[in-house]
Amino acid sequence: MSMNVSKKGIYFHSHRAGYYKGMRLLLTFPYTFVNDPTNCEYLAEVLRVEKLSNNRFGIAVHLIMTV
Repeated sequence: MSMNVSKKGIYFHSHRAGYYKGMRLLLTFPYTFVNDPTNCEYLAEVLRVEKLSNNRFGIAVHLIMTV
């Protein structure tokens, strides 16, 4: 779930522990449902990973370009 969005980045929460700084991702945003024409895919890079409560992580990513 995205918590904060800007023109060039997204901050989201995840239960997945495998994210690390510098990791490249293919990210779909905004994501509403499969085959929604407003979905857009981005090449993104993880800038920051924060340990949160309840075994969650805060992930900050930079949107590099659309794919």
